[in-house]
Amino acid sequence: TTFDLGKLVKLYAHDAAVYVNDEFDLSEKIKINAGVRYSIFQHIGPYVKYTKDNVGLATDTTTYANNEPISTYSGFEPRASVRFQLNRNNSLKASFTQNYQYIHLVSLSSVSLPTDIWMPSTSIVKPQLGRQYAMGFFKNIKEDMFETSVEVYYKTMFNQTEYKEGALPDAQVKDNLDNQLTQGTGLSYGSEFFIKKRTGKWNGWIGY
Repeated sequence: TTFDLGKLVKLYAHDAAVYVNDEFDLSEKIKINAGVRYSIFQHIGPYVKYTKDNVGLATDTTTYANNEPISTYSGFEPRASVRFQLNRNNSLKASFTQNYQYIHLVSLSSVSLPTDIWMPSTSIVKPQLGRQYAMGFFKNIKEDMFETSVEVYYKTMFNQTEYKEGALPDAQVKDNLDNQLTQGTGLSYGSEFFIKKRTGKWNGWIGY
């Protein structure tokens, strides 16, 4: 099969962010790390936007000049973590983060071609949004020689981006790639077990 992908298509955007973060002790046992980040993303020209009808045929085009705004997205990204010290060797930790992702990696799995593409957010493709909650128990043993933890997490994801079913690489010729994409929601959760030897040699510990 021969695919004519046409000339190279370049997409342009502005991306900026500002953030503030601080860490402080609420008490002898409670430490808080909190902050917020505000991000903004703007898809700009030069760009030719194809308008399609209900059956997928291009009916009109809109041409954007250099640096002309096409679509703009922004949002707050808060994050916070709390550590509660149970005693010298044991602590509990909990955290929450929210993040926007304005550039998406999409893969075409229907053909065996290197068709992974980085796609910016456009008027059709919305930014991805993720919220993650985590909680864990942390313990140091053998006079801080080992650092261990068990942590659970739960993450919700919105506007996950992928090719539509049946999409082919040559379908984007004289068309916009975002017309070939679809978005949905995602969910992930799990646990993580961690052990770290901070000091000493392994062969010195094996004999204990």
